[in-house]
Amino acid sequence: MPSAYTPPVTTPSRPPTRPSRERDLTTGSVAEHVRALAIPSALSLLFITVYNVTDTLFAGQVSTEAQAGLGLGSQLFFLVSALGVGFRIGASAVVGQYLGAGQREAAARASTQVLSSSLFVTIAVMIAGYFGFDPLIDWVAGGQAYGGAAKQYVDILLLASPGFVVAYALSGVQSAQGDAQTLARAQFASSMLNIGLNPLLVFGIPGVVDGMGLAGIAWSTLVCQTGVLFYILRQTLRSSVFRSFRVGHLVPDLPVLADLSQQVVPGTARLLVIVVGGLLAQLYLEPFGEDAVAAYNVGLRLEQLLLLPAIGVTSAVLPFVSQNMGARRPDRVREGFWLSVGIGAAIMAFGSVAVWFAGRPVVALFGAGEGAETLAMEYLMTVSVGWPLFGLLFGLQNLLQGLKRPLAPLVVGVWRQGVAMALFGWLFVRWMDWGPLGVWAAVLAGMVTGTAMMVAATAWVLRTEELNLR
Repeated sequence: MPSAYTPPVTTPSRPPTRPSRERDLTTGSVAEHVRALAIPSALSLLFITVYNVTDTLFAGQVSTEAQAGLGLGSQLFFLVSALGVGFRIGASAVVGQYLGAGQREAAARASTQVLSSSLFVTIAVMIAGYFGFDPLIDWVAGGQAYGGAAKQYVDILLLASPGFVVAYALSGVQSAQGDAQTLARAQFASSMLNIGLNPLLVFGIPGVVDGMGLAGIAWSTLVCQTGVLFYILRQTLRSSVFRSFRVGHLVPDLPVLADLSQQVVPGTARLLVIVVGGLLAQLYLEPFGEDAVAAYNVGLRLEQLLLLPAIGVTSAVLPFVSQNMGARRPDRVREGFWLSVGIGAAIMAFGSVAVWFAGRPVVALFGAGEGAETLAMEYLMTVSVGWPLFGLLFGLQNLLQGLKRPLAPLVVGVWRQGVAMALFGWLFVRWMDWGPLGVWAAVLAGMVTGTAMMVAATAWVLRTEELNLR
């Protein structure tokens, strides 16, 4: 496998005991491993979405302006949280291949570098966000009132950055060890705490404490994600990979950092393009008012909720591929990949049918107003036509990341979320004058063409890797 760093080929004996949450993915039932990775991953994403839906519901109780401000602020803060997801992807790929090859000291060194580098990057990003987010909000909101609400929200949320970047980076070390349960447990506790804190901080206690409105949602996130950080840090330091820790691992290791950055940077950049797509959609929707912006954010939240099972199933591909390629077991890679993709595609086909018949009552729960609800349903019914493609798209994406070939997913992401959104948005909204429907159609067009590009890119990578998935 191509890598910027290849440690000496040694195979130290494994520890005699393994914590129950960790799994050796190179042996045993493929279906059992996929289940053990997929269910906690899907639950973790479910809890995150419950968290986000809770915030959206309470923002809607404050005002439509607050809900639109929350949507814009959340998309901008994704610039920060995407770094954590990028570190998670990189750590899972790099550490997983070392573990699969039995190189536990190299895995410990890489894990330590994940921790130290994510701390450094978090500090840099917080400083950059403090000076850069407000001007960006002014540009996107175009002087509308919801821009002020977005500033208030994101300025507080920046303080929670370590809970997103460092915590997710360490969860990648756990994923490389086959542990998907720790993150799921942390996110469950966080979402439950958020449900309790939101009403208290948003509305206060009558006659005792005044509510903080949208700012209360941000403060709740700060408390919850800080708790997630400390829990995941504690569990990671107690995991088996750190049993091979040496003090010398704390010294910056340029070859290891280079290997890690080759996975983290493309993975993060691919996710950042999602923000670009969201901002482009907001810009195209701006002439149609706050109802259109709120509808997009409500529809996007529900789409994410329905995508969770497929994302969870296909996310099992990354650690499974990384460990088994490290152990030179391509037969297991094939079996795990197709099992995950097949289940993911079937789940999304069911979701497409469900949204057409049961979507409106769920959309109404957000309290965004009749106009926004109608537009949100229009969004869901349009994009759901392409949802079954997500099973294949996500599976191929995780396969390439597990192979430590993240550039193809980045290129496809740039097309799907950036170029295609700009191109088809102009075509459908500006030239054909379809209104908000043009934005929804642009999202669908990017999804279909992006999946076709991912299939072609994966076929090319597999030929260079001499790996046959048939």
